[in-house]
Amino acid sequence: MNPVAVVLAVPLPHDALACRALTRVDYADAFGVRVDAPERGLPERYARAMFENAPRWVKILTHLRDSIVSVAGLKTAADLIRESLEIGKPDGRLGAKLPLTVLQRTSDALLFGENDRHLDFRVSVERTGMAGELCVVTAVKLNNWM
Repeated sequence: MNPVAVVLAVPLPHDALACRALTRVDYADAFGVRVDAPERGLPERYARAMFENAPRWVKILTHLRDSIVSVAGLKTAADLIRESLEIGKPDGRLGAKLPLTVLQRTSDALLFGENDRHLDFRVSVERTGMAGELCVVTAVKLNNWM
């Protein structure tokens, strides 16, 4: 039986990839989880698991968000996927049905994000320390009052 991973809010790593990827950070948070497996590619596996297996309530909230922002002329998840397919780079996404552009990929970290009129965001999933910890960092740069 696999133990359930405990995810905890953690202090923002001073060198977080998501924060370094923006010119200014208006909001940031970090969550960590201890993992036993030290194998290569672990950050990407965890990122895929987070987004491809989202709970039903997350899917409902994403649909609600898309319904609201489409009225305001902002990009929906479907818009982002369509843009990726139109420019011929479906592999630039974390998954074929996920609107997450991969910006950087290493064996120890995965950085993805998007830019829109109202904000730019970056999320990194990165190995931290030597003790088998993964940290998910979200960083946001606001572009206007919306």
